[in-house]
Amino acid sequence: MDRSFNSQKTGHFYDKYHLKPINPINSKLYLPDSYKKTPHKTFTCLPILGGKPMSSNDSYWRANLKLMFFCLAIWFIVSFLFGILLVDQLNAFRIGGYKLGFWFAQQGSIYTFVALIFFYSWRMNKLDRKYDVHEE
Repeated sequence: MDRSFNSQKTGHFYDKYHLKPINPINSKLYLPDSYKKTPHKTFTCLPILGGKPMSSNDSYWRANLKLMFFCLAIWFIVSFLFGILLVDQLNAFRIGGYKLGFWFAQQGSIYTFVALIFFYSWRMNKLDRKYDVHEE
């Protein structure tokens, strides 16, 4: 439900259909009298942070960006650090008969990228279900 702030009239939040103002004391939206025929319904108002309503979309995008930056950090470490900058130090170790620095530069980074794709997909599906924006 869309809500807009009407500071000129009363300083209360109204829903997009201009029903009745959202009561700022107990954060409930009371429906008009025409809805009295059906059981009484109330909707919770979103909390106000920093002068604007804080929605679950903000929390969702914050979690999404956190996940994206985590995946980008792993990508940077594996491709740039292990494959280019630390290749000489990693070449002291061997994996499958190949030097580890060479292996990361040629194939290890690709395996890591494919694993990151599956990890990101799994975590995004989990976030989507948590914030109820998942596809059916």
